[in-house]
Amino acid sequence: VVFGRLHVLPVITDFLALYPQVDIRLTLSDRITQLVEEHIDLALRIGDLPDSAMVAIRVGSIRRIVCASPAYLAM
Repeated sequence: VVFGRLHVLPVITDFLALYPQVDIRLTLSDRITQLVEEHIDLALRIGDLPDSAMVAIRVGSIRRIVCASPAYLAM
């Protein structure tokens, strides 16, 4: 949800300013949705994708890091 608000929503806002006749319904969720069952045409997903009959195109990558204080790690 946070990724969508920070990175996707501004792109959609700019797109709709150029093409106001297009109707977009943005749904932000932290769960894996069933695209066909929920009538979703496009999804941006972060993480590993399971084998699927759907077409997936990598548009970027992320890296994960773990951060903790020395006191926490000493526990």
